[in-house]
Amino acid sequence: MICVPGLGAAAGAPTLVLQGHLDMVCEKNVDSEHNFMRDGIVASVAGDWVVADGTTLGADNGVAVALGCALVTEKLANRCPIELLFTVDEEVGLTGAQKLDPSIVSGRQILNLDSEEDGVFTISCAGGVDLQVKVPVELQTGHHDGWHAGVRGLRGGHSGVNIHEERANAIHVLADWLAALQVGVHSFHGGNKKNAIPREAYALVSGCSESDLERTRQTVQASLANEPNVELYWHQVSVPHCRVGANIAKLIHALPQGVLDWDPHCQGMVRTSASLGVAAFSGEAIVLTMHGRSSSEAERERMVERVRTIAGAFGCGFHSDGDYPGWDPNPDSALLTHAIAAYRECLGKSPVVKGIHAGLGTGIIGKRVGTGELLSVGPQIENAHSPDERLHIASFE
Repeated sequence: MICVPGLGAAAGAPTLVLQGHLDMVCEKNVDSEHNFMRDGIVASVAGDWVVADGTTLGADNGVAVALGCALVTEKLANRCPIELLFTVDEEVGLTGAQKLDPSIVSGRQILNLDSEEDGVFTISCAGGVDLQVKVPVELQTGHHDGWHAGVRGLRGGHSGVNIHEERANAIHVLADWLAALQVGVHSFHGGNKKNAIPREAYALVSGCSESDLERTRQTVQASLANEPNVELYWHQVSVPHCRVGANIAKLIHALPQGVLDWDPHCQGMVRTSASLGVAAFSGEAIVLTMHGRSSSEAERERMVERVRTIAGAFGCGFHSDGDYPGWDPNPDSALLTHAIAAYRECLGKSPVVKGIHAGLGTGIIGKRVGTGELLSVGPQIENAHSPDERLHIASFE
């Protein structure tokens, strides 16, 4: 928290809280040698956009820190008191917002800077929950010939904002391929972040020939017309003897994925969705991690029970955590009224006012602080949570 006193005639005005988060999703292309724990982001300008070199850019949500610091350091004659509130761990469950000490926040108007559409004022968001399914694996002694079969080159993206665009999920594409092959599965890996649509996945398999791989590859790839850069590949490897406690392809197909229902009160707005973000082999289990979102608490709870039931039917373990609430709209907010008026005065047009199918810390912070004066804005950011993330320069300026 950084507290900045007001200036001039506005010094006595109500305090405005500018809020964002300090963390980013660390995604990179499979051929990138970037080390997020050591290396800085390599950013460059490509036309009208700022991009990174084979990694996520971090505009989500580095722009909040940049905008907030720019505003409080600009020499203005009049400025209301400002509190810069930057939370941590937003991308791994909004835990920074959930553990916020409300006593440090004096402002009751909170302007979140984590939206990603220029000209859009966000006044509500979805809640979410993490869902984990554990497929037991019994490792046995010895190895035999098999294949490393994988999927790469998908677009990926944000599992909330982009979920309605029907972007292919690499874990599901690989499951389609394995189902067509009818092979033995010895391990399964895919995705890096639970809240990103996986771009890559691979499995160690046996019980098929190279001609089987080629024949089924053509069939699966033909179904991915909206993924022009997808590649299904394989090479021969030695695979460990093991027994997987469930048909992994059938299990993945049974789990809910994508848009599950639409908001009945807001045309074109997703109400509930699920995305399988990570598949990881621990040696004792293949762990499938999903992130479910819904603006309806009842629908979110229904999704949890649905996945629990599916996991049990396949003889798998189940766990859920990281539940966080949504943010209900307040169209009569004074902050929203003032923001719309300022936008019209500066740009000569009205903003679009709507909700977002993603988690924002705004709603949680509002509940903890005890205010409904909430609004989220931001510049144009595309393909967040993927190495194709880019920031539109003019909208940021």
